Amino acid sequence: MTARTEKKDIECVHTIIYEKAFLDGIGTYLDKENENKVPRKEALTRHIKAAEKRHNWMGISKSQVISYAYELLSRESLN
Repeated sequence: MTARTEKKDIECVHTIIYEKAFLDGIGTYLDKENENKVPRKEALTRHIKAAEKRHNWMGISKSQVISYAYELLSRESLN
């Protein structure tokens, strides 16, 4: 299998489920450069800004992903 084929295979399995799973965990990942976690609200806000600029969605719904991120940010703001 070539690198090109591997990349194609990865793109085929990237779905809204994986995107939401990533968002569910956002803010829990370690920032290796600073050796600390970015606060969840900040990480979600950054991700939303980046997602709004993203062009290649590999067939998944941009609006669903951004809407879900805003939903998580809203929940986070209640805490």
